[in-house]
Amino acid sequence: MREKPMLWPAGIRMACAALVGGLLIALTACASGDGVKRSFSQQFAGDPAVLSVDLSSADNMPFTGGVGGTVTLRDGLSDAAIRDFAERVGEFATQHAGDGAGSRVRIDLVMSDWAFPVLAAPQANDALLTLLSELRADQRVDAATLSSKQYQADVTHVTLVAATPAEIPALIIDAPAAFAAAGMSPPMTLKSPADEPAPIEVSGHMGPWADAAFRAYDALRAEIPLTSFRAEADAVTVTLAHEVDLDRARALTQAALGSTSAEVFFQSDLVTLFPGARGDQARSLLAQVGPDALAGVVSVWTNDQSATLTLDSTAYLAELARAISDPQSSIALDQVTLAVGQGDEQTFSLQATPGDLEASTRTALALANQDHVTRLRLEPGNSFDVGLDSPADLASYAAPLKSLSAFDERLCFDWTTSTFCVETAPIIDPDSIRGSGAQAGRSFVEAWNAAG
Repeated sequence: MREKPMLWPAGIRMACAALVGGLLIALTACASGDGVKRSFSQQFAGDPAVLSVDLSSADNMPFTGGVGGTVTLRDGLSDAAIRDFAERVGEFATQHAGDGAGSRVRIDLVMSDWAFPVLAAPQANDALLTLLSELRADQRVDAATLSSKQYQADVTHVTLVAATPAEIPALIIDAPAAFAAAGMSPPMTLKSPADEPAPIEVSGHMGPWADAAFRAYDALRAEIPLTSFRAEADAVTVTLAHEVDLDRARALTQAALGSTSAEVFFQSDLVTLFPGARGDQARSLLAQVGPDALAGVVSVWTNDQSATLTLDSTAYLAELARAISDPQSSIALDQVTLAVGQGDEQTFSLQATPGDLEASTRTALALANQDHVTRLRLEPGNSFDVGLDSPADLASYAAPLKSLSAFDERLCFDWTTSTFCVETAPIIDPDSIRGSGAQAGRSFVEAWNAAG
C-alpha cells in the first residue's frame, strides 16, 4: 500500500515560503548593484574626509552588479589624507571586482577644482595618486579633471587648466611626459582660465601641431581682439571679437601654422558657424548686399547650405530681402532665413530661397503687421507657427499663408486661451484639426481650401 505524502499544516507552509522568498531577496540584493551601493555608503558616507556622496546603482550604470558615482572630499585635505581615502576606495573596488574588463566600482573623487577616478588596479591607482600629488604642487596648473572609462588601470582623458596661457607651451611637452612616466597616454585638453579675456583650448594627443596652434594663438592675440581659440590636430576654430578683422586673422594664422594640415574656421561677433562649416557663402552674401542693407543685422548663422540673418527689428527686413533677391546677386546658398529676435523672444522668422526672398518677405510682413499677430515663424515644408492675441478673423490669414506654403507643414495657431494645429495640404480635411481651438480653426481651413 502506497504511503501518503506528509502534509504540512498551512501555517507552516506559508512560513516556509516567506522564509525562502526572504532569502532569495537577500541573495539578489547581495548580488546586485543595490547591495554594492549600500555597502559602499555604509563604509564611506560617514568618513571624516567626505563632504557628500552621490551614487548610482547598477541599474543606471553601463555595467552590472556594481556602483558608480561621485564622492566630494572636504577642502584642505593633505595629500596623505587624499591618498589614504583613495586607497581604501581602491581596496573596496578590488573586493567587489567582476569578471569583465572594467571595474564594478566606478568612483570619482572631487575636491575643489580637482576630480579624478579611483582605479581598481592597485599599481595603477598608486601611480595616479603620485601623479595627482605632483600636479597639485605644480604652480603652472590651477585645476584638473581626470576621467576613466573602465576604472581599471588607465585614465582615458585629462583636462588641465593652466594658471595662465603662457604656461601652455611647456605643459604641451611636460604633461604627456608625466602621464607616460605613470604608464598612461591619454588625450588631453589644455586650457586657460575661464576668466581669461582671450581663452585658448588645445585638445588631443599633444605633438608639434599643438605648438604650432599656440604660436598662431599668440600671434593673433598680440594684434587682434579674440573671443576664443580652440585647436585640435586637424582643426582650429578662431572666434574673433570683430568680423572686420577676418582678413588680417587669416593671414596671421596661415603664417603661424605653416605647413600643418589643420583646417581653420573663423567665427566672429557677427558670424557663427555650424560645426564643419566655413562660412564663405554667407560672407559672400554679406559682401554683396552691402552695409546699408545690413543695418539691422545683429547675427548670422550658417551651415554653408543655408544661413539665418537675425535683425533687431522688422524695419530693415524688406530692404535686406530685396538686396538678397537682386538678380545681380549670386548667392550660393539653398535657403536664407530672416529673423527678428532669438529663442523665445523671436517674433518673426521666414525661410525662402534667395530668389524668392523678396516676394515671400513682402507677404509675410503683411501678415506680421496685422493687428492681432504677435509671432510669425514660417519654414515652408516644415512648420508654420502663428501667435495671436485674439483669434479674431482667422480666415484672413489663410490665403497669404497658403501662398507661402510648400505643404506638409505642421501649422499651428495659438492665442491666450487656446490653440489648434493642422497638417497643410492643397485641401485640408476640417476633421483633421487638433487642439482646444479646433472649432475656431474651421473658418481658417474653409478659407484655406477656397484660396487658389
